[in-house]
Amino acid sequence: MEENNEDDSSSSISSSSDSSDDSEDTSDQETSDKENEDKQKKKASYPHKVKIYAEVMSNDLNTVNIWWFGKHPEAAVEHLEMSHHLRQIILQYSMIQNMTTSHIKKTLNHHWDNYPQYRLPFPKQINNIVANIRRRERLTNDPLLAIKQLAINSPHLIFNYHYEIEDPYSFQVGIHCTYAIQSLLLYGSRNGVGLDSSWRNKNENRAPVTFLITSDFHKRLVPGPVYISADIKTDTLKLFLKTVKKNLENEALALVNDLHKLDSALAPFSSDLIQQAQAVVNQKSWDPLFFMIDKSKAEKNALQQVWSKVSIRLCQFHVIQALLRWEVDNVTDSSKPKLSRIQKFKLCWAFRELQRASDENEWLQMKKVFEARVASISPSQASLIIQYFEVNWFSQYWRGSIFALMSFYY
Repeated sequence: MEENNEDDSSSSISSSSDSSDDSEDTSDQETSDKENEDKQKKKASYPHKVKIYAEVMSNDLNTVNIWWFGKHPEAAVEHLEMSHHLRQIILQYSMIQNMTTSHIKKTLNHHWDNYPQYRLPFPKQINNIVANIRRRERLTNDPLLAIKQLAINSPHLIFNYHYEIEDPYSFQVGIHCTYAIQSLLLYGSRNGVGLDSSWRNKNENRAPVTFLITSDFHKRLVPGPVYISADIKTDTLKLFLKTVKKNLENEALALVNDLHKLDSALAPFSSDLIQQAQAVVNQKSWDPLFFMIDKSKAEKNALQQVWSKVSIRLCQFHVIQALLRWEVDNVTDSSKPKLSRIQKFKLCWAFRELQRASDENEWLQMKKVFEARVASISPSQASLIIQYFEVNWFSQYWRGSIFALMSFYY
C-alpha cells in the first residue's frame, strides 16, 4: 500500500510541476516532497535514531568528550562477560597446589547460587583461565616481585636479594631466621646437612626453591635457610652456600660473645649450642659432618667449591629413583634397556649390595659379583646395562658419594 501511495504522490507532483511552473505553492510542495524523500532514504540507511553529544568538562576545557547514543538489540548470552568476582575466585583457586581444573569446577558450584545464569562461566572459559595462570612462559617471566617489599621491610630475614626487571632470570633471594641458622649450627656438625632443590608446585612463578635441612637429636627434620632463584646452576648454588656458611660463622661469633640471643625453641640446648659455636670460632670455619644431595652435578660442584674436602652422600631414595628412570649424565645417550618390573627390582637389589663395599679390594670383588648378577638378570642386555653403570655410577666422580666409607675416594 505504501509503495502505491508514493507512486501516486510522485506522479501528481510531476504533473502539477509541468502544468504550472511559476506557481509558488506548487514549488513549496515539491520541495517538501523532496525533503520527505531524503528522510525516507536516511531512514533506510540508518534504521536507529542516533544522537551525538559533545561534552566539555570544566576541569579541562581543551578536551571534548563525544558520546554516541543509539539503540541496539539485546546482546546474545554467549557474548556477555562472566562475573568478574567469579573470575577472581577461579584465579585464586588456580594458584593453589594440587587444585585441578575439575576440582575448581566442582568448588565453584557453591558460589553459583547468587549469580544469574548469564554471569556464569562456561567450562571452556574456566579451562582457559587455569591454563593461562599456570602457563610456564608467563610465570617464569614474573618472579616474585613481592619479595622486594619483604627485603625492604625485614632485611634480617633476607639475604642475597637480587632482581633486575630487564633480566628476570637473574632473580634470587635467600630467606632465613634465627631458628634456621642456629639449628644448622647446633646439629649440622653432628647429624649432617641435606641439600635439595625443587621447582614443581612450590610457587606461582615456578622459580626453583633450594632447601638446607638437618635433623635434631630425635632424627626429626629441621628446616634451615631457603633459597629462591631463577635457576639452580653451580654458580647460583655456590653463592647460596657461601653466604650461608658466612652467616653461620658470624652467628657463632655473636653467640660466643653474647651478642645474640638464643632462639626460644633451642633454649633447652643452650649449652650444646654454645659449645658448637665455640668450635666454629676456634676452627674459623663451619664444616658439617656431611652433605646429602640428589644425583646432581650442580649441587656436588657447588659444595666442593665451598668446602673442598666435604663428605658428600647421595640420598638412597633418589639413587633408586634415578635407576628406575635410567637417568644419565650425558643427555645425548638415549639407549635404554627394556626391563620388566621384576628385573628392575633385582637390578636395584644387586646395586644396593654393591654399595656396601667399604674399600678398594672389596669394591673390585663385589663389582665382579654385580656384573655376574646383571648377566643373570638380563643376558641379552647385560653389556648395555654394565656400560650404563660404568659411565654414570662407577666413575671416580660419583663413586665416593655412592658407596659406604670408601677411603680411596680422596
